[in-house]
Amino acid sequence: VTDNQIPDWLDINNNNIKNINHQEIIPKYINPTYDSSTIECFLDKIPGIGEIFIYLNDDFFFNNFVHPAFFFSSETFYPKIFRTKEEVINIENVENFIKENNIHYIYGASVYFTYEIIRKYFDRNFIYYHLAHSAYVCYRSFFEPFRQFFQNELKVVFSHRFRCPYKPVTLYLYQMLLLYSNEKLVFNSTLQYKEKLNNFQNSYLSPNSSMSHYSFELIPDEITRLFVKFSSINDNSRDNYIQFNYFINNRNILIYNFNDKYNTNKALYEFTQYMITRYPENTEFEKENYVNLEKKYLYKLEYVNETLKEINESFS
Repeated sequence: VTDNQIPDWLDINNNNIKNINHQEIIPKYINPTYDSSTIECFLDKIPGIGEIFIYLNDDFFFNNFVHPAFFFSSETFYPKIFRTKEEVINIENVENFIKENNIHYIYGASVYFTYEIIRKYFDRNFIYYHLAHSAYVCYRSFFEPFRQFFQNELKVVFSHRFRCPYKPVTLYLYQMLLLYSNEKLVFNSTLQYKEKLNNFQNSYLSPNSSMSHYSFELIPDEITRLFVKFSSINDNSRDNYIQFNYFINNRNILIYNFNDKYNTNKALYEFTQYMITRYPENTEFEKENYVNLEKKYLYKLEYVNETLKEINESFS
C-alpha cells in the first residue's frame, strides 16, 4: 500500500503481489497523507481483502519460518495481540517530545494521548503496555465500527498529513476497542462512556452479528520478548553488529524491525551487507536485473571484508 510508489526492484507483473494506491482506499479529503496512523485506518478498503488479514509495516522482517500458531490461538483461532514493556507516563517527557518534534521520539507523545483516550473511554486505571513491532492480525469488518466509535479522535489524526505528536496510535485504539467490546478487560470508566460502549455493542455486536464472536488473545511481555524484537540501525557500528549477530544466532526471534536512525554511508554499508548475507535467497518478486546487481555488490562486500581482515592481521 503506497502513495503511487513502486520500488524499482519489485516485479509488479508477478500475480502473487498487488500494489494498492492510497487513492483507492483513502477518502479524497484526507489525501495525500504520509503517516501510517491514517493509512492504517483504511486497510479494510483494499479491494478483495479477506475478512481476517495480516498487516506488517515496511520495516518488519521474518527471522525464521512462522507457524500459524504464532498469529492465532490454537484452541479458539482468535488472533494474538503482542504486548511489550509497561510505559511509565511522564508528562514532562511528553512536553519535551512535543517541543522538540523529533520524528524518532514524538511517538512517546502519541502514546500519552492514546493512554488518555483509553482511560477516558474504558478504564481510569489503565496501564499502557507497548504494542510490539510484530505482524498484526485484523478483522476487516471491525474497521468501520472503529472509525465510528472514535470519529472525534480520528479527526485529529486525519487533519495532519505527517506524523504529529498529538495523534493517538490508531492501531492500538482499534485493538483496545475490540478487547473492551468483548469484555476481555475490566471496564472501569464513567457512566457516560459505559453507555457509549453499550450503545456501540448494541449497534455492532448484536447476537445476530458475527462480530459478537470477534476477540483476541492478549500476549504479555514475558512471552512476546521470546519471539519479537524492536531494533534500530544507527551510526554506531558496534551497536549495529551486536544486533545483526543477535538475529543471526537467535532464530527463536521470529519477527523484528529496523528503525532507520542512521545518517552515514558506513551504516548503510553495514546494513546492506547484513541484509544481503542474512537473506541470500532471492524471491520471485525481485526483477532479474536487480538480483544480478545484488550478486555483484555481494562480491564487492566480500572483497572489502577480506581486505580489512588481512590489514588487521598484519597489525596483530
